Amino acid sequence: MNTISTREFSQNMKSIFEKVQSGEVLTLHRSKGGDVVLMSSQEYDGIMETLYQLSNPANAAHIAESIAQADQGKTVKLDIGKLWS
Repeated sequence: MNTISTREFSQNMKSIFEKVQSGEVLTLHRSKGGDVVLMSSQEYDGIMETLYQLSNPANAAHIAESIAQADQGKTVKLDIGKLWS
């Protein structure tokens, strides 16, 4: 995550917004207060959805088990086109 000053942010706002919209997350360093994180709403929504899914212990356990199975190569390849025909 890159850090920029509030001065740099105010001088280059348009290009910074374009970077953030393409997935970059930036920290705005404030000399008189806490730093601020700037990210796209899509990035934020993804983080919030992950937190929501992992907040339920049953979901978290199921996700962990699924990841373990994938790591062990226990996967099934499906042809999605055939599912809908």
